[in-house]
Amino acid sequence: MSKREENKTAKHLIMGIDFGSKNAGTTAIAWLNKKGLLEYKQSSKNQNADAFILEHIAALKIELVGIDAPLSIPKGLLDLKNNLDCFYRESDRKLGAMSPLFLGGLTARAIALKKTLMKQSVAVHETYPAAFIKHKQLKAFYNKKAANQIAAFNLSAHHLIPFDLPQTSSWHVIDACICLTIALLINEDKAQFVGDIDERIWF
Repeated sequence: MSKREENKTAKHLIMGIDFGSKNAGTTAIAWLNKKGLLEYKQSSKNQNADAFILEHIAALKIELVGIDAPLSIPKGLLDLKNNLDCFYRESDRKLGAMSPLFLGGLTARAIALKKTLMKQSVAVHETYPAAFIKHKQLKAFYNKKAANQIAAFNLSAHHLIPFDLPQTSSWHVIDACICLTIALLINEDKAQFVGDIDERIWF
């Protein structure tokens, strides 16, 4: 067994997170239980989403997280002399992603969450479901404005997701499942990414 294989995280210790506004009830988490079956939860309206995430990570003893949220800021904000791009990271531009600055407080919360989790020895990776969808040619089925199309998406994506997708009316849960899928691929050294080590986005 290689050293990398020895260091792999058990699948039931990996979580995917669709990170939403703090009290909007739009944050969802997904993980596999010890039997390899999918479990998921979504925060409730007026519930503190950050506390919701930390509580479940601690209870489940999660070791690796894939989260759909910016975990770094444009380098131009840190390098006042050489780097002029204060709006986008290189990875944002390559993927056509939204600027972390546009997301404002959500970005700050995500970075703070990452710092908290890293102190608990939890590995945290920025994952991007939209890039996964584009790369896997599933864009035609990924209509987040229509909850009734989730079943069609599940049918089209089932061969790319290593677990049974849920029957749900929440695209937030589906995105958490995609983040979980990417996190599982990261753990197996099979995920793709753009950006350098400081701003890497996985898909």
